[in-house]
Amino acid sequence: MPDAFIGKWKSDEALTLQDMNKYNVTDKARKVLEQGMFGRLVVIFRKGEGASYFEDEETPVFEPYEIVEVGDNSVTIKYYVDVLKDYMERTWYVEDNLLYTRTSKWNFKEYFRRVE
Repeated sequence: MPDAFIGKWKSDEALTLQDMNKYNVTDKARKVLEQGMFGRLVVIFRKGEGASYFEDEETPVFEPYEIVEVGDNSVTIKYYVDVLKDYMERTWYVEDNLLYTRTSKWNFKEYFRRVE
């Protein structure tokens, strides 16, 4: 994992909602997403393992990941999702001291700020 990604990051609700408003999200989905969906998720990257959790509901459980591809400001990782009983790939980006990934359905950015 490139050093720029290593650390603890917390979802930034305001920046994420600002980006979401650029996309064609249905009114029904928008209402749900604006009601505290963002701003609670914490992501931690270490060399070879990572964790994500909602800070007010869970504690981190670290799982291994495999680096699939590294770009100038991005990294794609493959990791096992226990709930799905399958592997997923996700690309993360670092830009201007912010971490972000694209949401699966509407492709807007969920932003994260470094907290450690």
